[in-house]
Amino acid sequence: MKKNINHLIKVSLFFSIVLLFFTCGAIRYAINLHQCNVQALIVKDSGDFLLTDTYDSDNSSFGDFLNSPSASAIMLNTYDKLCNNPNIEYYELGFQLLCYIGKFTGCSSFVSPPEPTLINQSVNGEYITPLMSIQIDQGFLLDNKPSFQPSIGQGFIDTDFSLTHSQMIPVLLGDSYNELYKIGDSFIGYYASGNPASFCVKGFLKDDAEIVVDSEKIILDNYIIMPTLNLDPDISATDNAILLSLKCEGFIHYSSREQFFLSVEELEQIKNETGFAYSIPGSQLENNNFLHLALPTSILLFIASVVFYFAMLICLYRKVLISSIGRQHSLIMQCVILFANLLIYYLSGFAINYIVFYQKRNLLIDSLNISVILLLLGTGLIFYGMFKRRQHNHE
Repeated sequence: MKKNINHLIKVSLFFSIVLLFFTCGAIRYAINLHQCNVQALIVKDSGDFLLTDTYDSDNSSFGDFLNSPSASAIMLNTYDKLCNNPNIEYYELGFQLLCYIGKFTGCSSFVSPPEPTLINQSVNGEYITPLMSIQIDQGFLLDNKPSFQPSIGQGFIDTDFSLTHSQMIPVLLGDSYNELYKIGDSFIGYYASGNPASFCVKGFLKDDAEIVVDSEKIILDNYIIMPTLNLDPDISATDNAILLSLKCEGFIHYSSREQFFLSVEELEQIKNETGFAYSIPGSQLENNNFLHLALPTSILLFIASVVFYFAMLICLYRKVLISSIGRQHSLIMQCVILFANLLIYYLSGFAINYIVFYQKRNLLIDSLNISVILLLLGTGLIFYGMFKRRQHNHE
């Protein structure tokens, strides 16, 4: 009977440590998610967030991804899911520079960054000037139509959004370009390709026309506005891959906090299905709360598991060690045996959590190992003092 009780105590102690690990992980995740959500809630009830990737690191780059055989297929699949997901309002909106070819007669306010030395740089025998430009899709145009209503000339029409790099691309110019160009003028430049593209001035925007993107107000006076382009069979596969990458990293618009979180969930699913390494907003830790516990529930379970843990230790102390004082094993040996048992339970709990939180091991290594080891060492020191005092009283 006594052997069965001791065995039950050890099993209970083991599961209490496992529960301790689970709740530590849940608390760590819930706290970080709560902090991320608080940051997300700083954004107003409606807004946008930029899609970014995690390819650039110490060991890899986005260029490495683009050069991989599967890159184009992954990005095509990703772009298709972004555009056709009913729960995501995706803007194919970009701020890629348009590199003007030839003598540019404007000032540095049109250049990004606004440095005079960037105007008319000599590159391979031709003059290059990086001008600020914005690429918009039809959805963004419709939702911001007053901002793109020209004061002179015509605005974009449906067919302008079905063009490729090899065709004449219509552009709207900010009001500050009025002194440099007129309706019908054309120029050439590089955009997301090693091949020059041709652009034609279709209209001029109103003075101080503006858009708001990701809570930032952008005055369009010094910008070139162009429609987003489709993939072009007449340019290289590399150039099409670059264009695809731009099409996959626009903005997601949301009109409420609920829609924000729904969009984030959908984006997480797209990431998992396509393999495109998006950086998911509101989830800085790329970990999942396996138990799906809220922060208050996690804290309550943590407190309960700690209480249960110490209760089992006290039972083990009373049933196993106290009854063995005066036997063939010394007190120190009994403490070593106890600590060895605790270490086995600890490693077993860690192994189970490692399996459950697979690919989330940093969560355990960074936040749990040291704290739990200190907990076990502290427990061992306390019990050693209790053993020594009881042994002294026994003698």
